[in-house]
Amino acid sequence: MVLDFLRKFFCFFDYGGNSLEQYSDHLGKGALDIRHFIWIAIAIGLFIAIKMIKDKKTNDKIYKILKVLLAIMFLTRLGRQIYAACVMAENPYWRAIFPIHLCSTMIYLLPIVVLFNIKPLKHPVYFLSILGGTITILVGDYFDSLFMTFGTLEGTYAHTLILVSSIFLLNYEQERFTADDFIKCCMAMCLLGLWSTIFNVILGQYYSGSNYLYLVRNMLPFGDSCFRFIYLIIYTGLAFGFYILLNIKDKKQIKKDLEAKKVHIFAILTIMIILAFVITVITDKYATVG
Repeated sequence: MVLDFLRKFFCFFDYGGNSLEQYSDHLGKGALDIRHFIWIAIAIGLFIAIKMIKDKKTNDKIYKILKVLLAIMFLTRLGRQIYAACVMAENPYWRAIFPIHLCSTMIYLLPIVVLFNIKPLKHPVYFLSILGGTITILVGDYFDSLFMTFGTLEGTYAHTLILVSSIFLLNYEQERFTADDFIKCCMAMCLLGLWSTIFNVILGQYYSGSNYLYLVRNMLPFGDSCFRFIYLIIYTGLAFGFYILLNIKDKKQIKKDLEAKKVHIFAILTIMIILAFVITVITDKYATVG
């Protein structure tokens, strides 16, 4: 009984697809599952709690606890991906080693940036962590099974932590989110787009295909002919909205920022449009969905 539970909890199974999968009884309701709504409620509750705590000593203690939790998250995800590669759960097996998804990349990058205090990367990583965590929590694709595996628990823990810890750190560090940070966010999205495209093309040409960063198959209910440019507008709009929201109390500073950086912002937006076009051409020609 115990061994059967542990096998279902930790192991991967062959369900006749291109890769092994975690155990599933297919009795969950996906995004409509009550556990999904509880997850959303917990994330919102933690966000409200963070905003309500004003005591510096309490925030200092939370900061220390978060660093430990981020380290645990990093090591747990690393161990899980090494295990997946060793049992050849992915096709090809090395696919499990690389953090290719937006969230997977942030699960590794956020702890490194925080623990080693890499200041130039902090704000872009915080933004992308909030973006990735929010999208995953809203989509709620962890609940197709009633039985919750280790992967399900680890995934919900990791996505909640990258979202909540990034919000806390922005509040705790009290550092202004600048126009330079907005540009860095756009550059980071360019790099992630290229990173995902490389794997989409390699896997599409030689293996079962993929849809990293949703660049191969449209995730929107419209715009099939130009959805990558729509993604570009959404991601850039979110980054700019993030900048405005965090500086809303100082409108003069916003105006000064944008005036000083208008050439840089125009240049990076031009590069992003060209990159979206290049990704569209390459992906349509060489990538396929597995």
